Amino acid sequence: MASPVDARGLTNLQLKDVYDIAQRVGEEFQNLIANFGNSHTATLVETVIAVLEHLENTVDLSNQLRMKHCQMLLDRDNLVRDQEEMKVSFCHARQIIEPHLFKMPKLLVRLLWSLENKKTKI
Repeated sequence: MASPVDARGLTNLQLKDVYDIAQRVGEEFQNLIANFGNSHTATLVETVIAVLEHLENTVDLSNQLRMKHCQMLLDRDNLVRDQEEMKVSFCHARQIIEPHLFKMPKLLVRLLWSLENKKTKI
């Protein structure tokens, strides 16, 4: 079985691949034990088992990190979309409010003038 490799040449192992590798290594050890006995392979078997367990943990962690990375990308995309929607809403609100803002100073001047006139009459 060929090693799983992505387009960049980087290994993209999954847990199933690690288990397949462990099975093939186990079969090879069984052949070695059958041909040469258990005494010649005992230490090597323990070392290979430890390496395979580390590989399993590494692949599992890599998968978890890949999933978190995908979730973060989705969250970022959602934030960008929300930001764009807020910009559109702000522009819309500004278009509604802005014409009234220019009328406010004129209205305030009229009110002040009116109050000033009432004050002089009293």
